Amino acid sequence: MRAITRQYRVGPLLYLAGFLLAFVNVPLSIGTYLLLALYFALPGSAIDRARG
Repeated sequence: MRAITRQYRVGPLLYLAGFLLAFVNVPLSIGTYLLLALYFALPGSAIDRARG
């Protein structure tokens, strides 16, 4: 439950960063959104294991 809450707490900030990056560097913005898709597609326990 905490991992899901953490995801949704950080997610909007990362989406805002991707949006702002679109004004500077479109490919980097697209890459940010692809990474966000992976971030939300992974279950919370996998994210915790990846962090150590």
